[in-house]
Amino acid sequence: MTTPFSLSLMGWSPTFQQQIPLEEWETTVTARVVAQHRSYVELLSESGKTQLHYTKKMPAITVGDWLLLDQDNTFIRLLERRSEFSRKAAGRKIKAQLIAANIDTVFIVSSLNKDFILSRIERYLALINEAGAEAVIVLTKADLCENKQHYTNCIK
Repeated sequence: MTTPFSLSLMGWSPTFQQQIPLEEWETTVTARVVAQHRSYVELLSESGKTQLHYTKKMPAITVGDWLLLDQDNTFIRLLERRSEFSRKAAGRKIKAQLIAANIDTVFIVSSLNKDFILSRIERYLALINEAGAEAVIVLTKADLCENKQHYTNCIK
């Protein structure tokens, strides 16, 4: 049995609502991609969870995307993304590999020990900024750290 969710609980915002004309809103199903697999994606809508198998006509889809489906759960279109995380795909071709979309806030968690690497945090911050999301840095294990001020000064 699936538990229905509201669109707002899934991250729906006016940005997405503005992309759907009223006529289309009344005849389509809005769903969010919650998991991505080799041949299909898992979707969550107000009706519950469902799967959508990839076809050649579909654009690149990633976790966090919003899709419009017809009443038979057939793909109609992908809504414009508010943010997009991607990286260079493996191999020789210069191609981007999508990681996630429509993410508002990203938490960077780092412990205050020998694994603390400022350059890693800086790379994450650059990626988050490029994607159009907000970053929150969480420093853990402060109780085990002798020189907390050193680490917090690095972050400022």
